[in-house]
Amino acid sequence: MEHVRQVLEGRPQYVEMTGNLAVVSKSGEQPYIEFNSFYENRLPLVVRVRDPHQDCTGRVAFFREPRTARSDLPQPPTCSLNIRLPSIDDSAAGDAHDAGKIRDDDETESMSRAS
Repeated sequence: MEHVRQVLEGRPQYVEMTGNLAVVSKSGEQPYIEFNSFYENRLPLVVRVRDPHQDCTGRVAFFREPRTARSDLPQPPTCSLNIRLPSIDDSAAGDAHDAGKIRDDDETESMSRAS
């Protein structure tokens, strides 16, 4: 069964995240994006992983109206996207750090030869 939802030009679409990802905002306001058809619509968000021992997965849902009290009936999302962030392996982070050291040493060595 397919549902068709209409998104009007210039109207805000409110964002909510569920799963192991949470939006980080200083103001506590619900993030939103004003949708413009036939243009690139971007919304930069800072997210945090709630439980680092679980997969970095979550769902982003877009709604026509901002969230309301929990007692109200939930509104259907305009669109929802499943997200999975790549895991950060401690050994890979260490390798990247070591690679930076090697590069710095090579640059220092080449500079001393040029002198």
